[in-house]
Amino acid sequence: MGTRAAALTLTAAAATGLGATPAQAAGSYHIIATIGVGGLPDAVAVSPDGSQAYVANSNSNSVSVIDTATDQVIATIHGFCRPDAIAVRPGGSPSYVISYMALGTVSVVSGQ
Repeated sequence: MGTRAAALTLTAAAATGLGATPAQAAGSYHIIATIGVGGLPDAVAVSPDGSQAYVANSNSNSVSVIDTATDQVIATIHGFCRPDAIAVRPGGSPSYVISYMALGTVSVVSGQ
């Protein structure tokens, strides 16, 4: 089986966790960018300063790092086993990645 690249669509409001009722969302939220990431993006976390988004790509066993100012993937971190959850410390780095197939472990990722 091949790995198919997927696209992640983010809006500034979604990335910052702003909530809205369905009626508000329908009238005021719009797709502003589509960013190609790895296969089957399962989770996204945003750095505390909002400068980067981290996407757990389950089918490609990687995490994509996105520069939110340019909406470009600036790094891809490999070495996970079906990552499906990600969290970023309040201070930024490191990030914590939970992999579905790596039972009982959490990967700690540091760096820029």
